[in-house]
Amino acid sequence: MIRPTSSSGQQLYALLPAVYRRRDQDDHAPDGHRGDLARYLDACGSLLDAVRFTLEQRLADHFADPPESGRAAQEWMLPYLAELLDVRLVSPYVEGQRLEVARAVSWRQRKGTLRVVEEVVEAVGQTEAIVREGFERVAVTPRIGVRLLPAAALGVAETQAGDLDAAARHPGLPAVTPDLRRPSRAVRSVADDPALHRDQFIGEDVAWRQANLHGVPCFPDSYEDASLRTLDMRQPTASRGHAHPRRLTLFVPPPLGMFTTHTHRVNWSQRDRPPASDFFVQDAPESGWVRWRNPASSAGTLVFTSRPPNQSGRLRIENLHFADTLTFDVTSADDRIELRGVSAARVVVRGSAGADPVLDAKDCILHHVIAEEGLVRLESTTITGELDCHAVQASDCLLADLLDVRGPGEASCIRYSRIPIASKFQRIPESQRPRLYRTTSARPAFFEFVFCDADGNQRESRLFAEPGYKVLHPETPDSVLFGAEDGGELGATHRQRYSLAISAVLDKLRDFLPLGMEAAIVYDPRRLSRPPVVLDS
Repeated sequence: MIRPTSSSGQQLYALLPAVYRRRDQDDHAPDGHRGDLARYLDACGSLLDAVRFTLEQRLADHFADPPESGRAAQEWMLPYLAELLDVRLVSPYVEGQRLEVARAVSWRQRKGTLRVVEEVVEAVGQTEAIVREGFERVAVTPRIGVRLLPAAALGVAETQAGDLDAAARHPGLPAVTPDLRRPSRAVRSVADDPALHRDQFIGEDVAWRQANLHGVPCFPDSYEDASLRTLDMRQPTASRGHAHPRRLTLFVPPPLGMFTTHTHRVNWSQRDRPPASDFFVQDAPESGWVRWRNPASSAGTLVFTSRPPNQSGRLRIENLHFADTLTFDVTSADDRIELRGVSAARVVVRGSAGADPVLDAKDCILHHVIAEEGLVRLESTTITGELDCHAVQASDCLLADLLDVRGPGEASCIRYSRIPIASKFQRIPESQRPRLYRTTSARPAFFEFVFCDADGNQRESRLFAEPGYKVLHPETPDSVLFGAEDGGELGATHRQRYSLAISAVLDKLRDFLPLGMEAAIVYDPRRLSRPPVVLDS
């Protein structure tokens, strides 16, 4: 049965009387004329669909708000909409720029409020934030005669007459010495609690409050630390200068990089069994290519703990991770391996090839890469160990340890990348070295933090395939944080634009903070754990 394929064509065909549809589909129609009416209406429907889609897109282009459904304004329209409202776009993300335009008037009307500061951080940086005012952390001298608010108004139950121990826990008292008998931390709260806070934790909206305000902080220097400090006059950074009336501290979760909090570790032989089968797909060869991929990469991380068998031909791997060695054998000039969003402990390419790269990696984290012959092409890739190859073409890459290029220099080119000082090609004559353009040898710093996931398991960012693995720390030199061709960071997290996002947040806040007020961003691993449901002790 021949039916229209366009949306409008199907509607037109359905509006026809049934007798015409039956004649159009009649098996006794002359050869080549069966379904002519359906094809004709499908051609009309294709034109009507194009007209309708054009009108829908033109309507959407008048509004920068991110729609719940339907079409959104095209990216190239955002600067024009921003100019109409005199908005300075700074977010490196398209969704952030949409919110900058959509909320411009609202932010100006409420300029200087904590709620606007929080919205600016979450919109421009596309991250969750808890805002703390610096005056709340400054130790002050108690003043006699100043009445305290009732404890119930601050979220603590009223005390019995004569209960001095409970009275000392009054949240309105400027107590500086921590009460060593009680822990202080964030806990879940009820909706009618006067001390309620509501924030996002790993995508979940959680109502919480600070328990035992005067107790010993369970997690110092996190958003759960409410202890009082002496005035800190230093320039605010991620680790200092927070206890000051003219400071704002923004607690945001540390960036996770290419890994999620849900990790599935399996052997290669178990890739066809649940849960690995939900994250691993091997596509049939298409144009000579075999593709291994994780179509649900944003929902979970699949790590193979055993070594796959040696591969050859044309292989493309997407969003998969290997804790062992990937070995690829080049047997013909058409053989090559492409890696996209892949991490691996070791990649070995054996054999010779033609002019095309034997290894093409983009947005990857690799520990050791060894290619006996042929060209290695890298883009936005972090290599934490050794790169030993015949020739290399690298752009926006982070080569952290050792670089050894054994082929002729004219075949290699490294641009907008970090290269180690001890690169072996630096010991060969100048005329034979690879071409270098805007490279740096500054040493990168990576995040190292520990947190507990939803199951209570302790996770460490310095370990392979863990959230935060090999993500650049803000204390990294600017030549690495902003050394890419587009001004972003070098390495595997270039596409996430973490450094540009934080820089944009601080830049945007200058327009919405009171004169003289400064903000400091703190990457808080406690933001990766939801507050527990416990009772005050």
